[in-house]
Amino acid sequence: DNNAKRIYIKVIKGKNEDARIVAARHLIEMGEKSITFPIAVEILETSKKQQNKVTALQILEKIGDEKSATEISKYQDDSQISEKIKGLLYKLKRDDLIKKNDKEKKK
Repeated sequence: DNNAKRIYIKVIKGKNEDARIVAARHLIEMGEKSITFPIAVEILETSKKQQNKVTALQILEKIGDEKSATEISKYQDDSQISEKIKGLLYKLKRDDLIKKNDKEKKK
């Protein structure tokens, strides 16, 4: 709904990190990839909270493009979230392989 989207966009421009990541999570569910990508990257870069980083990773996973995979891979050595990242990178690579195989089958 457009009213909710406007509210979430206003919240992600605020200063409260917890509210911003929740709003970004809702926006990605609404298909707003371009709005949520920079928020997820910023939270990964600046947050001290593991849960917010994990949520940011989940947002990047839902975006699922090459830029998102690149951002995810930057945090492979972060001990707090490295297991989550390994799983996401595996899933993104697997999904990419499946898409390539589907395209080849259609030819």
